Amino acid sequence: VVSSDDRSDLQGFARDLVGPEVEELGWTVGADDDEQTRALRGQLLKAMGVLGNDRDTIANAREVHLTPDESLDAEIADAALTITAANGDMDDFRRFLDLSDSAPTPQLTVKYLRAAVSVPDPAVPARVVDMVADREIRNQDSFWVLAVLLGARDTGPIAWNAVKARWDDLLAVLPPSNAYRMLDLLYLRSEPEVAADIASFLEANPIPGAEMKIAQRMEQLRVRVGLREREGTAIGEALRSA
Repeated sequence: VVSSDDRSDLQGFARDLVGPEVEELGWTVGADDDEQTRALRGQLLKAMGVLGNDRDTIANAREVHLTPDESLDAEIADAALTITAANGDMDDFRRFLDLSDSAPTPQLTVKYLRAAVSVPDPAVPARVVDMVADREIRNQDSFWVLAVLLGARDTGPIAWNAVKARWDDLLAVLPPSNAYRMLDLLYLRSEPEVAADIASFLEANPIPGAEMKIAQRMEQLRVRVGLREREGTAIGEALRSA
């Protein structure tokens, strides 16, 4: 719900909040680190590199991600991948897809596919929507892939337009029982003009058998839009004075 005009203030607030802990925990697992400490390190690194947009953290994450190390702690590896994807470009997108296609386990297949979908390049949404519609992505992954696209902070509105453009094609390939789940993160589209377009389109283009589920999603969206309109300015002012 924070306006793009206040994004840098939010990033600075996040860096100030988690920076000291990130500096203390670092990128190396200590001899006495327990499971909770390792998990905390991973979450704080993600906060610093994604929400905080800290350039040093982003650079370190890319270096860690691109340096093969089978002994690397799983939480650090996951943080490095998440941060790299959140700050990636089309070269990263293509590389993640290649890693997903060649992954030795289903878990890694999904992990790298999620990373690819998370890349904030404006060309990603249309390409991924086409991949779903053309059955280049497995049916069991199709709905959550679209959900992640539609919920993306920077490219979510672009993704919505791409989904609308191939709506009938998508409904033809999505499993009927969970097609509505591509809208799971739709409430994150709190931009009033985008939300209004979503409401209008879904009213004219319903998903058969999912009327109640769609109504729930739209109620979530209305709540988030209301929060943005009511508190967005106040949150920006609070961040600037923090």
